[in-house]
Amino acid sequence: MTAAAKRLSRREFTNILENKDILVVYNKLGTLKYLPSAQKAISIVTSSKHEKKAVVRNKLRRRVYTLFHTSPINICGVLYTSKLSFTLSYTEVQSLFYELLKKTQKNPK
Repeated sequence: MTAAAKRLSRREFTNILENKDILVVYNKLGTLKYLPSAQKAISIVTSSKHEKKAVVRNKLRRRVYTLFHTSPINICGVLYTSKLSFTLSYTEVQSLFYELLKKTQKNPK
């Protein structure tokens, strides 16, 4: 699991979602709500309504955390995973996640 210092705290999580200037991008992996920031942090929300097994939800979360922290892009955001994302292979998750990050660079504020 990613260190707590590299994840969003509960207060930062709610501050991002309450912000009026929040930007949104999405694809088959899920919906990313973010703010361009000097800080590099992300929070991943996996719903138990989409996948009942915690093992599967945590596996996806770990994959995305690893991909995020190896990327050079600095954003502070929340990723809501889609129901389809639990059935994807690692390479598919990787390509879709990098596609999301490219979309964030096209829409900077």
